Amino acid sequence: GFVYRRVPGFSIERFIISHLHYDHIMSAQKIITTLQPNAVIFCNTPVGKTTTALELLRQASNRKILYELKGAESRTKSGFGFNLVAASNLANKANSSDQNHHGIIMDVVTKNSHLLLPGDASWDQVDEFLRSKHNTIHNLTKYYKVTHHCSYTGYNAKFLSYYSPDYAYTSCSNNNRYGHPDPITRVQLDNITYEHIITWEHRRKSIDRNIQ
Repeated sequence: GFVYRRVPGFSIERFIISHLHYDHIMSAQKIITTLQPNAVIFCNTPVGKTTTALELLRQASNRKILYELKGAESRTKSGFGFNLVAASNLANKANSSDQNHHGIIMDVVTKNSHLLLPGDASWDQVDEFLRSKHNTIHNLTKYYKVTHHCSYTGYNAKFLSYYSPDYAYTSCSNNNRYGHPDPITRVQLDNITYEHIITWEHRRKSIDRNIQ
């Protein structure tokens, strides 16, 4: 696919691993080998890593581009504000045995928009991440990559009403064994957004809007 084709003059400064579950890293080694990012950012986890995860970390470490995010980091570049936080620091999840709770939550803030990328974090982790930002993002157009494939762990009516995304994007396959998207979570998002895209249903693989 196009992600493996080098673009002249273009380089990836940071390749951010949301967390180490297989469905989030299945192509990571190819991306590292082909696109050669300057850094691979990840969060360590106290729960078991798969063989694929261990090989990914070994490959990035051997290239001397592996960096562990332990707290939070914010940067501003070319009009974009990038914010990363280790999700295990949020909502008292540091000792959780669920790997979904030990990833990275990220957002991107521009003059007009807020893009939220929470990986598979639970709604209470995402809620804590957003609380301090409410006044600064309240009037922005909000794009939400729905956490945990629109499962029930991402659902809380108060949280979704509070954040109130304008556009939502759920990544999941048809008839998956986990029952994603959760019907209640989906209805809530359908009701409060202008558009809620389900990848298999709408045959769109990513957030393909022009975010300004």
